[in-house]
Amino acid sequence: MQEVWRPVVGYEGLYEVSDQGRVRSLPRSVLSVDGKVRRFPGKVLKGCVGSHGYLCLNLCKGGAPKAHLVHALVAEAFLGPCPEGQEVCHSERGKHDNRSSSLRYGTRKENAADKHRDGSHIQGERHGCAKLTEAQARYVHTQLRNYSRGTVPRLARELGVALSTIQSIKEKRNWAWLARLDDEV
Repeated sequence: MQEVWRPVVGYEGLYEVSDQGRVRSLPRSVLSVDGKVRRFPGKVLKGCVGSHGYLCLNLCKGGAPKAHLVHALVAEAFLGPCPEGQEVCHSERGKHDNRSSSLRYGTRKENAADKHRDGSHIQGERHGCAKLTEAQARYVHTQLRNYSRGTVPRLARELGVALSTIQSIKEKRNWAWLARLDDEV
């Protein structure tokens, strides 16, 4: 099967994106400050995995670089513009599969369900802002079942965290998924 290339939307004549999730620059000539013409050959760009776990790369137009997510470039070129209120969703192969056949538009809720399915949803101890371990959060849940006026401050002191950390668990703003699991048991 032959790889299909299409222009990157907004960068026509400069870059192309393929149905296999690759991005390439096109050969071009640029007039430099000293008046000389510099020729640049086209090449497939490498990109890097950002802190969010998605492949991204910088594209330049008019001398200004701008970061782009590769899956968004592929989707726009092969699926068309993203409908309002939707975002790019990946197939069960996960966020590293940027082939056009693995992408679709869906709601934020559908995208979140995909992340849970793939195991790429960051929650609990894996979240960078977590102050407690899962075991500690479970302990807080069990202690909050027998809630009395001094429970929240006592737990905060005992675990060495702010009152707001325990209060967030109590109000199910943090570790809410754990409370649902405990309720099912």
